[in-house]
Amino acid sequence: MATTSVETPSTAHRRSKPGTRLRRRNNFIGWTFILPNFLGFGTLTLIPVIALFYLSFTSWNAFGAAPWVGLDNFTRLFEDNSFRRALLNTLYYSGLHIPLTLMASLGLALLLNQKLKGVAFFRTAAFFPYITSMVAIAVVWNMLFSPDFGPINQLLRFFGVDNPRGGRRPPRGRCPR
Repeated sequence: MATTSVETPSTAHRRSKPGTRLRRRNNFIGWTFILPNFLGFGTLTLIPVIALFYLSFTSWNAFGAAPWVGLDNFTRLFEDNSFRRALLNTLYYSGLHIPLTLMASLGLALLLNQKLKGVAFFRTAAFFPYITSMVAIAVVWNMLFSPDFGPINQLLRFFGVDNPRGGRRPPRGRCPR
């Protein structure tokens, strides 16, 4: 003889999944964090792509109505020699140039990570352009904010800021060195 238990509403509520309320709250918080990204994607990417897809099948000149022309735009496009040349160049660049460049870069990175004789020189040579550009940027910013002849402090002085941060006021009547 089999016995069955009868569940009352209070026992059924207690047997629901533990942490359901907390899980719903965490899901809501997660959606509030990601919702601005979805809204931005929809507004700035998805809607323009759909509009451009529609416009690609019309003959619209930006001033009047957009009459439907179907695939005529695409047939004219593929008959154009300039487009075919640009398409072949893009396919070459995407299919050959980028993968070969990535493989060569990865190979050089793996080679520079090995313990070989003279690898320090090649590491320095590899990072030299990056470091020199940072130094050049630092020098330019230093010159822009120079207390004596920097254009930003000169502009601040023009607008009445007597002693801008970072320097002294040059003497009147003399050109700063």
